[in-house]
Amino acid sequence: MKRLRIAILSITVLFFTAFTKTSYDNYTITHGQAGPFTINSAFPGEGKHFGYDIVKKQTIRYAEDGADTLTVFHAQKEEITHIIIHPKFDNNALIEELEVVSPLYETKAGIGVGSSINDFYSYYNDAEALFTFVSDSYWLETRAVHGAQFQFQAKSHKGAPDTFEDLTILEKNKIDTKGRIIKIRLF
Repeated sequence: MKRLRIAILSITVLFFTAFTKTSYDNYTITHGQAGPFTINSAFPGEGKHFGYDIVKKQTIRYAEDGADTLTVFHAQKEEITHIIIHPKFDNNALIEELEVVSPLYETKAGIGVGSSINDFYSYYNDAEALFTFVSDSYWLETRAVHGAQFQFQAKSHKGAPDTFEDLTILEKNKIDTKGRIIKIRLF
């Protein structure tokens, strides 16, 4: 009987450990999640959460209809921003978008801020490079990380994109694959 109790206790501990481990203690980027923050989940608000200081800031967003001032929240550790959190416009109790700006966070393939465009193309064979004039942004996408834009600098694109199209697919041979990912947007 004593062995049975010990076995049950051991299994319970193993089960609890395996299924209650959260991603709060890591720097993984997955579908709609960076570290402990997940799209459409409860927004933690200002203060200390998950080991981060959440700090309210103002930023400017450029769109077709002009510029807007938005309130965003920076998830910081030791006063260094890791992730910028955008609450939903119609329900600021939920997270609508995350911007990963720290090189600590990576996909399962090891791709993150600071990774080369070549590394991205090498790992994700379905990768596409895109441009939009609406926000004057260049980024890479893959079906493997749905809802993510791996943004890179304009100087990594050789030539001029079509500025009359809302969205332009860029030719791979016109991308400087030595360029680096500068931000990852999850939406």
